[in-house]
Amino acid sequence: MPEILVTGATGFVGSHVVSHLCAQGYSVRALVRTGEQARHLADTGCQAWIGDLMGPMSLPGIGQDITQVLHLAANASLVDSDDAFKVNTVGTRNLLQAVADTPTLRRFTLMSSMTALSRSTGSRLRRPVDATSDEEPDTAYGRSKREAERLVEEAFEGREVQTVVLRPALVYGQGNRSNGGMNTLVRLATTGLGRLNLTGRLSTIHVDDLASVCAIALEGRLDGRSPVFVTDGSPTTFGELFRTVSELAGHPRPQTPVGLFCAGIQLIYDALDATLGISRWLPAFRLAPFGASLACEANPKDLGYTPRYSLKSGLTQTLRNT
Repeated sequence: MPEILVTGATGFVGSHVVSHLCAQGYSVRALVRTGEQARHLADTGCQAWIGDLMGPMSLPGIGQDITQVLHLAANASLVDSDDAFKVNTVGTRNLLQAVADTPTLRRFTLMSSMTALSRSTGSRLRRPVDATSDEEPDTAYGRSKREAERLVEEAFEGREVQTVVLRPALVYGQGNRSNGGMNTLVRLATTGLGRLNLTGRLSTIHVDDLASVCAIALEGRLDGRSPVFVTDGSPTTFGELFRTVSELAGHPRPQTPVGLFCAGIQLIYDALDATLGISRWLPAFRLAPFGASLACEANPKDLGYTPRYSLKSGLTQTLRNT
């Protein structure tokens, strides 16, 4: 019988995670929405359960005999607030109602996001997030993920079920959707913006490394340490990223230094946020190339893993297979 229930199994992250788990011999039950998706998973050896997180009547029985849940399903849009709330919050609530009372359940792992937290007003753009950050996020996506974290915590409070919350940085790799964050940045590298040596910092994690961290969580090695940030441990600047992309494409381009300009943007934005609260209508992530709002200070060795991919090697693998 399947032991691990995985949601979002046919998505960008989920497809890599399911392949990784099945290759390691895990018994997986995958929640999919259509028969076509179920057939797509047939070669992995996992069992498909056809249902929908937004259709709670399709979920009863999904948790039978499972020992762990790996909840990956999400709407990752930073701008579509309605869909983000529906999938990330309501969908999580529906899943919890279906599995929380499963007598065999021992661990529930939620894939959240680095954006589920923010720096305090007045430092949102200038400072990266870390384990000390505790402010409410300034994006609808971040707020929906933060609420999903609360729902999981409340569902298992006082229960003998371990909960693990993973907060990955920007995830990239083969199979990323065309409008995904890294693909958007790769396209920007070929525009005039790519000629600027932007000093804003960005944290990333290759999808295969994230799959490895999921396996670590399932082994129980992150119990009691949640929530945890997941990155490759080496934040890069947007200028460095653009330069790497152009070099990999065989068309290196000179860049114009704009460090002082970026520093000025940080100071102005954070000052206006401290006095006027502009992050309410201009979230800091929109100015990430000038600051550190999409950067995270975390050491992967603290989680017991060493990333296989640096940004350059990961982009090389990704672009070669695109």
